[in-house]
Amino acid sequence: MRCNSSDIFRLFFRELEERDIPYVILHSYEHFPEHVTSDVDYAVLTKDLSKLAGIQAALAERHGWRLAQAIEAHIYSLYTVLIDPEEPRAFLQLDACGHYVERNCFFVSDTGLLEHRRRFGGFYVPAPAAEFCYLLAKAVGKFQPLAPRLPHLRALWEQDPAKTEEQFRNLCGPIQGPLEEWFAKPPAAWELLGPVILRRNRFGWPDRAREAFRVWKRVRQPEGLHLAVLGPDGSGKSTLLERIAPLIERPFFRHRLVFHFRPNIFEPDKNDTPVTYPHALPPRNQIAGAAKLLYYFADHLAGYFIKVLPAKVRNELIIFCRSFDDLLIDPHRYRLAGTSWLARVLRRPTARPS
Repeated sequence: MRCNSSDIFRLFFRELEERDIPYVILHSYEHFPEHVTSDVDYAVLTKDLSKLAGIQAALAERHGWRLAQAIEAHIYSLYTVLIDPEEPRAFLQLDACGHYVERNCFFVSDTGLLEHRRRFGGFYVPAPAAEFCYLLAKAVGKFQPLAPRLPHLRALWEQDPAKTEEQFRNLCGPIQGPLEEWFAKPPAAWELLGPVILRRNRFGWPDRAREAFRVWKRVRQPEGLHLAVLGPDGSGKSTLLERIAPLIERPFFRHRLVFHFRPNIFEPDKNDTPVTYPHALPPRNQIAGAAKLLYYFADHLAGYFIKVLPAKVRNELIIFCRSFDDLLIDPHRYRLAGTSWLARVLRRPTARPS
């Protein structure tokens, strides 16, 4: 019998315990591993982060799975995807951190996340105070509203008021007042904590340098995927995209970005309604056609640096339904005549799907 994602979950965290690598599953663990519906966020010591990909690759290989992706999403982090090659809908997303950082802020140390960890079912979870601090920092770092999280934060505080108070003061500063007063305030008041927490926990210069180096590596070798789907009208491009894009997007990419022919940098509000009978219109003269071709080239070139490359760096799936190549394949669709030579010249510096 092949392993499913729950089996791989159990095997991986058991492997960490056998190797004496301390860890905690940071949140939403109440129904793990039977129901894993999103990333599994977990923490290890920062010194152990470099070991995780090798452990996962070997474990997956032994059980007929594969380590399909490993990304340094932040400094002190590693995002990996394990997948069953015979059943691509069976996968496990593991999002590890050492120190917890977000948005150029150092929020919680690795030892703070692991301190006084406790057993829950078959795995380890944070102490109430550590989980409180992590969830509060994560909501602030990702600009998520705090109001829906307050009942859970209050429950964590009530389990260990003294230690949670200490963690809260480390995160927010001593001048913010005790948690008992904060829980007596309306939910809207909690939103005022966001700017305070962000200012207090900004990166120092060493972490700024690490983050700059990480970003430079991601720009040089972006993890996102740039696809182009070509074909004549009625060939089923839209149907193909509807079927394969969701399978590709999850679990490998955070978001999907779809363009119809070009990024529309110069006409951001342009309606993408399909053109009816494009071949019925007469071609432009050579001067007008060349000008239109240069306009398309400029839009593609600017769009790559403004939209496509940043999306690839963010590990997104970028799909072009038609691309610049379509100008060579079907110039009559774009009312071009006698400009094939120019299209071939401009095609060279245009970014290729990859």
